[in-house]
Amino acid sequence: MGNLNYNLNFETLCTKYELGHLKNEPEQVTGGLLHRMYRLQTDKALYAVKALNPQIISGILPYPTVLFQKKFTDWCSQDYKRRTYL
Repeated sequence: MGNLNYNLNFETLCTKYELGHLKNEPEQVTGGLLHRMYRLQTDKALYAVKALNPQIISGILPYPTVLFQKKFTDWCSQDYKRRTYL
């Protein structure tokens, strides 16, 4: 299957897209089911960065599994919105 670990190089990301210099260590934001989200504070601004799940992007997971995960994520999101407004 190869290396399916996340490849997170925030310094390179900031340099390539001219986001500024990191002020502190990126902080992982909780709540994602399929991918990872990080909060990046640079000397220019505060950014949210989504790191895509390499197993999903590489196509290792069968399509029905990915489709189920997407539908489940959407359902959870809708259910959460309904509960917060009740």
